[in-house]
Amino acid sequence: MATAERTDRIKGVLSPVVTPFKADLSPDPARFVRQCRWLLSQDVGLAVFGTNSEANSLSSEEKIELLDRLVAGGIDPSRLMPGTGCCALTDSVRLTAHAMKLGAGGVLMLPPFYYKGGSDDGLFKNFAEVIERVADQVFRQTHPLTNILSDTEWRREMAPVLLRRAFARALV
Repeated sequence: MATAERTDRIKGVLSPVVTPFKADLSPDPARFVRQCRWLLSQDVGLAVFGTNSEANSLSSEEKIELLDRLVAGGIDPSRLMPGTGCCALTDSVRLTAHAMKLGAGGVLMLPPFYYKGGSDDGLFKNFAEVIERVADQVFRQTHPLTNILSDTEWRREMAPVLLRRAFARALV
Protein backbone atom coordinates (compact mmCIF):
# COMPACT_ATOMS: atom_id res chain seq x y z
CA MET A 1 0.00 0.00 0.00
CA ALA A 2 1.49 3.36 -0.99
CA THR A 3 1.30 6.21 1.50
CA ALA A 4 1.37 9.91 0.72
CA GLU A 5 4.59 11.52 1.88
CA ARG A 6 4.65 15.14 2.89
CA THR A 7 7.11 17.20 0.89
CA ASP A 8 6.18 20.71 2.07
CA ARG A 9 8.55 21.09 5.00
CA ILE A 10 8.47 24.33 6.93
CA LYS A 11 11.35 26.54 5.81
CA GLY A 12 13.04 29.78 6.73
CA VAL A 13 13.30 31.59 10.02
CA LEU A 14 10.98 30.54 12.84
CA SER A 15 10.25 33.27 15.33
CA PRO A 16 9.57 32.37 18.95
CA VAL A 17 6.14 33.81 19.72
CA VAL A 18 5.72 35.28 23.18
CA THR A 19 2.26 34.43 24.52
CA PRO A 20 0.31 37.51 25.65
CA PHE A 21 -1.72 37.25 28.85
CA LYS A 22 -4.65 39.21 30.26
CA ALA A 23 -4.62 40.83 33.71
CA ASP A 24 -6.25 37.69 35.16
CA LEU A 25 -3.25 35.65 33.83
CA SER A 26 -5.29 33.81 31.19
CA PRO A 27 -3.95 33.78 27.62
CA ASP A 28 -5.15 36.65 25.41
CA PRO A 29 -6.20 34.97 22.14
CA ALA A 30 -7.03 38.21 20.29
CA ARG A 31 -3.59 39.73 20.95
CA PHE A 32 -1.97 36.37 20.18
CA VAL A 33 -3.62 36.23 16.73
CA ARG A 34 -2.71 39.88 15.98
CA GLN A 35 0.91 39.29 17.03
CA CYS A 36 1.17 36.15 14.86
CA ARG A 37 -0.30 37.98 11.85
CA TRP A 38 2.31 40.72 12.28
CA LEU A 39 5.12 38.18 12.58
CA LEU A 40 3.94 36.45 9.40
CA SER A 41 3.96 39.83 7.64
CA GLN A 42 7.69 39.91 8.48
CA ASP A 43 8.08 36.64 6.52
CA VAL A 44 8.88 34.32 9.42
CA GLY A 45 7.33 31.08 10.56
CA LEU A 46 5.78 30.80 14.01
CA ALA A 47 7.31 28.76 16.82
CA VAL A 48 4.46 28.94 19.34
CA PHE A 49 4.62 27.27 22.77
CA GLY A 50 8.37 26.83 22.72
CA THR A 51 10.68 27.47 25.64
CA ASN A 52 10.52 31.24 24.96
CA SER A 53 6.73 31.18 24.66
CA GLU A 54 5.56 30.19 28.12
CA ALA A 55 4.98 26.60 27.02
CA ASN A 56 5.19 25.19 30.51
CA SER A 57 2.90 27.89 31.91
CA LEU A 58 -0.02 26.86 29.69
CA SER A 59 -2.29 23.86 30.04
CA SER A 60 -2.90 21.51 27.13
CA GLU A 61 -6.43 22.90 26.86
CA GLU A 62 -5.13 26.47 26.63
CA LYS A 63 -2.64 25.50 23.91
CA ILE A 64 -5.33 23.70 21.90
CA GLU A 65 -7.66 26.69 22.23
CA LEU A 66 -4.92 29.08 21.10
CA LEU A 67 -4.03 26.90 18.10
CA ASP A 68 -7.70 26.77 17.13
CA ARG A 69 -7.98 30.54 17.48
CA LEU A 70 -4.92 31.07 15.27
CA VAL A 71 -6.34 28.92 12.49
CA ALA A 72 -9.84 30.45 12.87
CA GLY A 73 -8.14 33.87 12.72
CA GLY A 74 -6.74 33.12 9.27
CA ILE A 75 -3.23 31.97 10.22
CA ASP A 76 -1.96 29.39 7.72
CA PRO A 77 -1.32 26.31 9.90
CA SER A 78 1.54 25.19 7.66
CA ARG A 79 3.50 28.22 8.98
CA LEU A 80 3.12 26.97 12.58
CA MET A 81 5.56 24.81 14.51
CA PRO A 82 3.97 24.53 17.95
CA GLY A 83 5.70 23.06 20.97
CA THR A 84 3.85 19.88 21.85
CA GLY A 85 6.30 18.04 24.11
CA CYS A 86 5.10 17.66 27.70
CA CYS A 87 6.06 15.68 30.77
CA ALA A 88 2.89 13.57 30.39
CA LEU A 89 2.96 11.31 27.34
CA THR A 90 -0.80 11.61 26.87
CA ASP A 91 -0.54 15.43 26.75
CA SER A 92 2.24 15.22 24.14
CA VAL A 93 0.13 12.84 22.05
CA ARG A 94 -3.00 14.98 22.33
CA LEU A 95 -1.24 18.23 21.41
CA THR A 96 0.81 16.70 18.61
CA ALA A 97 -2.23 15.01 17.07
CA HIS A 98 -4.22 18.24 17.26
CA ALA A 99 -1.44 20.27 15.64
CA MET A 100 -1.09 17.72 12.83
CA LYS A 101 -4.85 17.58 12.23
CA LEU A 102 -4.84 21.37 11.89
CA GLY A 103 -2.07 21.07 9.28
CA ALA A 104 0.88 22.43 11.28
CA GLY A 105 4.16 22.53 9.38
CA GLY A 106 5.78 20.50 12.15
CA VAL A 107 6.04 20.33 15.92
CA LEU A 108 8.69 21.09 18.53
CA MET A 109 8.98 18.31 21.07
CA LEU A 110 10.78 18.78 24.33
CA PRO A 111 11.68 15.47 25.90
CA PRO A 112 10.08 14.66 29.25
CA PHE A 113 12.23 16.87 31.43
CA TYR A 114 11.23 16.55 35.06
CA TYR A 115 13.34 13.53 35.99
CA LYS A 116 17.04 13.89 35.16
CA GLY A 117 19.38 11.15 34.00
CA GLY A 118 17.07 9.35 31.57
CA SER A 119 18.69 7.07 29.04
CA ASP A 120 18.94 7.66 25.30
CA ASP A 121 16.82 4.54 24.85
CA GLY A 122 14.17 6.01 27.16
CA LEU A 123 14.08 9.25 25.15
CA PHE A 124 13.81 7.31 21.90
CA LYS A 125 10.94 5.23 23.33
CA ASN A 126 9.13 8.40 24.42
CA PHE A 127 9.35 10.02 20.98
CA ALA A 128 8.58 6.73 19.22
CA GLU A 129 5.47 6.25 21.35
CA VAL A 130 4.21 9.76 20.56
CA ILE A 131 4.83 9.25 16.84
CA GLU A 132 3.14 5.84 16.83
CA ARG A 133 0.09 7.09 18.71
CA VAL A 134 -0.21 10.25 16.63
CA ALA A 135 0.28 8.36 13.37
CA ASP A 136 -2.47 6.02 14.51
CA GLN A 137 -4.81 8.96 15.16
CA VAL A 138 -3.92 11.13 12.20
CA PHE A 139 -3.43 8.52 9.50
CA ARG A 140 -6.06 6.02 10.67
CA GLN A 141 -8.89 8.33 11.61
CA THR A 142 -8.48 11.02 8.99
CA HIS A 143 -9.40 8.60 6.18
CA PRO A 144 -11.85 6.09 7.70
CA LEU A 145 -13.47 5.26 4.35
CA THR A 146 -10.19 4.19 2.78
CA ASN A 147 -8.83 2.05 5.63
CA ILE A 148 -8.10 -1.38 4.19
CA LEU A 149 -5.89 -2.68 7.02
CA SER A 150 -7.13 -4.11 10.30
CA ASP A 151 -5.83 -2.57 13.54
CA THR A 152 -3.43 -5.51 13.95
CA GLU A 153 -2.12 -5.12 10.40
CA TRP A 154 -1.80 -1.37 10.94
CA ARG A 155 0.36 -1.79 14.06
CA ARG A 156 2.46 -4.58 12.55
CA GLU A 157 2.95 -3.15 9.04
CA MET A 158 2.35 0.59 8.85
CA ALA A 159 3.37 1.99 12.25
CA PRO A 160 7.01 0.78 11.94
CA VAL A 161 7.20 2.26 8.41
CA LEU A 162 5.91 5.62 9.65
CA LEU A 163 8.32 5.60 12.57
CA ARG A 164 11.29 4.92 10.29
CA ARG A 165 10.21 7.70 7.92
CA ALA A 166 9.56 10.18 10.71
CA PHE A 167 12.92 9.59 12.37
CA ALA A 168 14.79 9.56 9.06
CA ARG A 169 13.36 13.00 8.19
CA ALA A 170 13.96 14.33 11.70
CA LEU A 171 17.64 13.37 11.57
CA VAL A 172 18.34 15.01 8.20
